[in-house]
Amino acid sequence: MINSKLPWLGLLFLAGWFSVPTSPAIAQPISPAPDGTNTLVTPSGNRYDISGGSLSGDKANLFHSFTQFNLNEGQIANF
Repeated sequence: MINSKLPWLGLLFLAGWFSVPTSPAIAQPISPAPDGTNTLVTPSGNRYDISGGSLSGDKANLFHSFTQFNLNEGQIANF
């Protein structure tokens, strides 16, 4: 009885799969937050060089802050 339902489940899966919209996603640019971390973003073609930031009190960690952080396919965030 279970085997007779498998083809129908497969058809339902395929119908659902092909009904998913395939339009490309549009990313927002990478932009630093105005919160005093001193993060700098410098675009260079498809690469975004990210520098600045703020060190933790013990200087063991570097913090960056962003209001938007999205990359399109083929773009690179270089820290």
